Amino acid sequence: MAKGTDDTIAVRISKVLADRIISGAIEPGARLRQDHIAEEFQTSHVPVREAFRRLEAQGLAIGEPRRGVRVASFDLGEVKEVAEMRAALEVLALRHAAPHLTSAILDLAEEATKAGDKSRDVRSWEEANRAFHRLILAPCGMP
Repeated sequence: MAKGTDDTIAVRISKVLADRIISGAIEPGARLRQDHIAEEFQTSHVPVREAFRRLEAQGLAIGEPRRGVRVASFDLGEVKEVAEMRAALEVLALRHAAPHLTSAILDLAEEATKAGDKSRDVRSWEEANRAFHRLILAPCGMP
């Protein structure tokens, strides 16, 4: 697992678990066992609980009182709804970003597009896609 210089252990755990959930390595409905995850990452339960909160905020996990945390199930209708909402918001963000796009940003965005085109799996395509969108939307100034 590559460490980001600013990533806390909770952030790193949530990224690994999110990757596993998105890739299907952890199936929808599966329980996320705090003790097992703490042992795997050789940490206390505190960062694991924080990682769970991050996953819940992303909609990837659901906390159930006195039952723990489980992987969220994805409804196709909800996925379509989120995609439509995101598309509308990205158009707005791009309108605000366009005047601030530099040739350097556009060159990096082109590199991300080419990386996506060369991808052989969903994970690498998703990374390239996210990089592209972050690059072209960052100048909008709307966090």
